[in-house]
Amino acid sequence: MIYSKLPVVFLNTIASEKQGSTNGEIASYIITHLDEVKYMGIAQLAQSCHVANSSISRFVKDIGLKNYNELRELMLSASLHFECEDSLESYTTHLQHAINDVYQTINHHEIDRLCQKIKTYKKIAALAY
Repeated sequence: MIYSKLPVVFLNTIASEKQGSTNGEIASYIITHLDEVKYMGIAQLAQSCHVANSSISRFVKDIGLKNYNELRELMLSASLHFECEDSLESYTTHLQHAINDVYQTINHHEIDRLCQKIKTYKKIAALAY
């Protein structure tokens, strides 16, 4: 379920978007204002991010949700805080769980298909020269 993965989704959006992109800015705002965003309406979030309501709607759909209300419900029901752990062992365990969560959500078939396309593209590109 996406409930426990929302922080990963937000961080992935920030990392994968070009600097200054609308989606990156929205994700960055949400991640830095988690407690406030939980209770904001779409217009208030759009105003806080300096974007249009439609940009928030597109962002929500881009991260795989139906609408803004679904995002708010998830944020209200999920634990989204990043806690600092006291020990290296607990941090390592938390990191292992996070990596395992990401691994389980990867579509391996699509990754293999993409790799095949890349291999084919390189062969075609080399033949063109």
